[in-house]
Amino acid sequence: MSNGVSARLSHSQRIYDVVFVVVAFSVTVQGSLVPTVARWCRISMRSSAVEPWALGIRLRHRPESAQQVTVQAGSSAEGTAIADLDLGEHVWISFVVRDGRLLAADGSTRLRPDDELLLLADPGGSDDWSRLFISPPPPP
Repeated sequence: MSNGVSARLSHSQRIYDVVFVVVAFSVTVQGSLVPTVARWCRISMRSSAVEPWALGIRLRHRPESAQQVTVQAGSSAEGTAIADLDLGEHVWISFVVRDGRLLAADGSTRLRPDDELLLLADPGGSDDWSRLFISPPPPP
């Protein structure tokens, strides 16, 4: 800091130290207070797990047929083998993610709650299959 404007200031190191401490304190305090203030203001915040690895492909056109679903607890798909699902002729489960890991799934794979599925379905067809993955509403 011996050249430039800071060299002409008699207390340049002290000014730098004060600015550094004020900025570090401000960032720390504000960052830690955001969730508290959000709860106080009744603003819902969701936390997301870090996903350090991604699998993706690039396509020229938006895939109209790709659908992502999650198996809900209590749904018809829970505990059912993929081959036994009544998906129709034009729906295909391309892969299953279970506990954050890609699963080598085949017709004998039994689905569990929170399994994430990527399905390819005929874009012009019915989506009646979606009801299989949703848990029924509780009785009144």
